Amino acid sequence: MLRLFEGGKLGPTHVFLSEDQNRQQLLVMTDYLSTQDIHQFRDDLAVLAKDYPPEWEIALTGTNVLWANMDAHVIQTQVYSIGITAAALLIMLPIALRSLFLGLAGFLVSFVPVLCTLGLMGWLGLPVNIATCLLGGVVIGLAVDDTIYYLLRFRDGTKNGFSESLKQATLTTGQAMIKTSLILTGGFLTMAASDFMPSVYFGIFFAFSILVALLCDLIVLPFFLRTMNGHK
Repeated sequence: MLRLFEGGKLGPTHVFLSEDQNRQQLLVMTDYLSTQDIHQFRDDLAVLAKDYPPEWEIALTGTNVLWANMDAHVIQTQVYSIGITAAALLIMLPIALRSLFLGLAGFLVSFVPVLCTLGLMGWLGLPVNIATCLLGGVVIGLAVDDTIYYLLRFRDGTKNGFSESLKQATLTTGQAMIKTSLILTGGFLTMAASDFMPSVYFGIFFAFSILVALLCDLIVLPFFLRTMNGHK
């Protein structure tokens, strides 16, 4: 059994042997390993294990291995969740808004904050862990909420003309969105004071996502509506 630990005061390796001498635990102290590094280490260990007798069982354990397995599982399920959410929104938004045009606009704009946030994380080289991988689903929920409110107000005002309905949606629903977004941004930024880095990343990037979602609803969405409807 090979157990990994990050940091600590032990030497490079430490060996434990059971009383019946049938089980041996090798403790290895390492620097920080990402989820991808741990899975690669496990694959390399499996290749080395082929050189030993088949009755020998070699296992990689440890708290950081457990976290790596949890990260991988959560990331996989998050990808499935985002896919299912996208499919559901693509069907439900046109029905809720009673317009294929508005439903498609809301669908596209709702996913911009997610793409921007995950893209920024990738550009900065930040690791995806059990906290930050939850950003996608939470951000979509927040973004589509504001987008629906905005589009409903826009749809209700279209009898007064296209430009006037955009103006009214921005002045009414838009002001409420600004206030709630700023309050949420300030609240989640307090997580930046945490000593737990995943919480810090979650707070900062969720606050960033809220601001991106706000800008998308107030700037990108009106521009998108005008372009799709042929207005300048």
